[in-house]
This record gives sequence, C-alpha cells and structure tokens, in this order.
Amino acid sequence: MKKENLFVILTGVVIGIAALVLTALGNPANMGFCIACFERDIAGAVGLHSAAKVQYVRPEIIGLVLGSFLMALASKEWKARAGSSPALRFVLGAFVMIGALAFLGCPLRMVLRLGGGDFNAVVGLIGFVAGIGIGVAFLKRGFTLIEVLVASVILTLGIVAVLGLFLQSYKLMTASARFETAQRVLSYFEMVHPIPAVDQVTGDPLDDDLLNIAEERAENLAEDLELDLSRSDREDLSGYTAERAVDDIDDDELERNGGLYTVRTTVKWGGDHFGGKKESLSVVKLWWKGTSGGGSGAQRGRADRLGDA
Repeated sequence: MKKENLFVILTGVVIGIAALVLTALGNPANMGFCIACFERDIAGAVGLHSAAKVQYVRPEIIGLVLGSFLMALASKEWKARAGSSPALRFVLGAFVMIGALAFLGCPLRMVLRLGGGDFNAVVGLIGFVAGIGIGVAFLKRGFTLIEVLVASVILTLGIVAVLGLFLQSYKLMTASARFETAQRVLSYFEMVHPIPAVDQVTGDPLDDDLLNIAEERAENLAEDLELDLSRSDREDLSGYTAERAVDDIDDDELERNGGLYTVRTTVKWGGDHFGGKKESLSVVKLWWKGTSGGGSGAQRGRADRLGDA
C-alpha cells in the first residue's frame, strides 16, 4: 500500500473518532463533524442569520485553523494556494454551501451518517458521485468556470420556478380543503339552527333569537349533533365559527321587496390560528314574513366566498 493511501485512511479514521468524541461531548447525534454546519453556526453567531438554535462560534473551526497553522509552521510550507477567477469560485462555493445545507451537510457528514446507518445518506452519496462524474466529463471537454456558473444559474432558476409551482399548488390545495371544511361547518350549523317557519317568529325578525344566532364554534356544533368525530376531524374543525343574522332593512325597502328579509349565515376561519388572512363563507337566503302565516324559509340561496385581509 502506498504511503499516501495509508495517510488518507488514517486521516479518515481520525476524523471518524473525532466525530464520535464530539457527539459524546454534545454535538448533534446526526452531525458530529460537519464543516458546512460549523460554518453555518459561526455565520449565525456573527449575526448573518437569526436562527437561534444554530448561532454558535464553533471551536472546531478555530481548531482546524490553528491546526493548519501549526502544520504549516512545522513543515515550513508558506506557499499560498489559489486558483484563477476568485469571484467565480466564491459564487460556486456559495452554491455548494446552499446545496450542502439544504440536503445532508458536507461530504464528511454524509459519510458519517452513512456509517451510522442513516441510509438517506446513500441518496446524497449517489448524487455526490454523479455530480463529480458529470463535472469531470465537462472539464475534459473544455468547459470553463464561466460556463459552469451560467449553467448553475440557469439550473437554479429552473429549480426555483418548479418550487414556486409546487408552493402555489400546495396553497391552492390547502385553500380548497379549508373551503370544504367551511361547507361542512355550514351544514352542521343549519342542522343545529334550522331557519324557523313564519308562525314561529312572533316579533321583529331583525331581533328574533331563532333567526339571529350569535357566533358559535364548530366543535360545539358537532357536540350538539352528537357526531362521532375522529381526532383528525376535530382538529380540522378547530378555528371555524358560524353565525346567522338578518340583514337590516327599513320599512320602505321591506314593502318594495314584498316582505322578504335577507338571512345571512356566515362561516369564518383564518387569522392567527391558520397563519394567514381571515376568510369567510356566506350563504344568503330570502325569508318571507307573510301576512297570513304562510310559508317561509329559503326562497333563493346564494353562496359567497369573502376574504378580509
């Protein structure tokens, strides 16, 4: 075995032992040793991000810098190592860090997680090897850093666009699910508080307790109906309320309308409970105050979905 190969193996063993020791001393169990994560923590410590859990001046990075200095001092090697186009290399390094933090971490952490039995790291390893292979193939064909940078920017824009579509699709599906829940709450409310017949309303419809119902929580409506709801269903209903009121109308308009009142049932949700804007679903029905005890109720229905910022 060549001396260089033996040195590489010994270095890997030392890093693995260091990761175990750091984990035993308090580092996260799925990290141990990760250059990308350590640099992220230092960035937070100097105020470059606000995630409190990862704001920490990592002594490991300080140790690596001091160790490199001592090794250079011992070997008397003071030669600076750098490549061309430092600005391009900086931008590409930023892309590498973003990719590392978005998925597994640096290559060291990927290998450590694989050694710990985390087979999610296999996916990262396959992608890592594939990326290196593609990069080598392009370099052999004469690709420059500028071309790589342009390709990276185009790829990033494409990924951002796809993620934007996924996010918009998720928002639409969430809004649709909440709207369906609001319709369910509306049906519960109408079963608990059906619109009364004309002969049940003896006073002014604008003040009648059967027509005008104060705001009620959806969970209470389900309890009134003695529904056997699952825990998931109860969580879905949380944050929804329903109420009913007769729209105010003067005598002249009432006469022109032939004694028709507008009864509005409204289901509300949103706000802090949903982390977004307040929304509501309103169903409007016409209720007739007859003069001879005739029929009543829904002469016409209309559902409106309203949003209040």
